[in-house]
Amino acid sequence: MLRPSSSIGIEKDDDTYFARLLFAEFFKRLSEDDITKAWFYSLRGNCAMSINRLMGLSPRSFAALLLASDFVTIGRKGNVQVKRDELTEKWLKNDDIYGLGGDRHGCAEHTLSEVKLRNINPTAAEGKKKKDHHLIRIGHYKEEGEAIVASQAINNGATPPPLTHRLRTIQRWLSLNIRNIISPLRWDNYIVRMLKTNIRIVIL
Repeated sequence: MLRPSSSIGIEKDDDTYFARLLFAEFFKRLSEDDITKAWFYSLRGNCAMSINRLMGLSPRSFAALLLASDFVTIGRKGNVQVKRDELTEKWLKNDDIYGLGGDRHGCAEHTLSEVKLRNINPTAAEGKKKKDHHLIRIGHYKEEGEAIVASQAINNGATPPPLTHRLRTIQRWLSLNIRNIISPLRWDNYIVRMLKTNIRIVIL
């Protein structure tokens, strides 16, 4: 059981620590499923290739989880920036705390790739691309030498692994456990207003 102040010396506050723990636990539980195939998912976007859909969360709830985890920051004009150091060095690669590995030998790995925006946001202009888009591989590589080219998985319209009963169970577990963390953010007036007008955190 997590206790108040258990984040001392790890993260800036308990909510950030708990949110990152739950994020990591979802990745680990999914990776432990024998059916799970290693795949790169988009950190942002609301499509079959997005972590948002994989977690079974609404765009607003997922945006709140990203904020609670301190993985993104919102500018005054509503522009959103991914905090790469927080996402990679302090979370994915912090194996002693979160157990994700953060490299090809771990159950999760970050990369930047150029993607066709239409593949992760159906409303994007045809042919428009985004450089340095954040993708995260979830799932262990099964064989030595196995690799997935992230840009190909996203840009070629490949079909991600199917949803399983176990994944549905993990989604329900996550939904129940993140409520107390994301509720204040989901209903914060500024964030709700920003999401309704721009939805910049999840939808590009």
